[in-house]
Amino acid sequence: MVSMIRDATNDVFQLIRKYEIDCDAEQSGWLQPAHSNKQMEIVENRVAQWREHGAEVQLLSRRETTERIGSDFYTGSWCAITGGHIQPLSYARGLAAAVIKNRGQIHTQSPALEIT
Repeated sequence: MVSMIRDATNDVFQLIRKYEIDCDAEQSGWLQPAHSNKQMEIVENRVAQWREHGAEVQLLSRRETTERIGSDFYTGSWCAITGGHIQPLSYARGLAAAVIKNRGQIHTQSPALEIT
């Protein structure tokens, strides 16, 4: 389960590149700021936990966070280097087009019963 969460963003961006999905994708990292010293302790623990599982994450100081987001409100932050953003509807449509192009089938109204 940890590897699925850790690798999810890379998997998404690999699919976007492989199938040339036009969804305003930008893999420039994902940042979660901490608004207090107490929150920063949680962030520090989270970074340590993610690193234990091989995730590419960074712990950022107040100064580094300010430089990245332009606000000195936050105590610090953590950054998942592999993160980014996409336009979700365009991504979903692009995935569907890739499935159809490769002669796959799309089944609607089909709940997922488990992840293996």
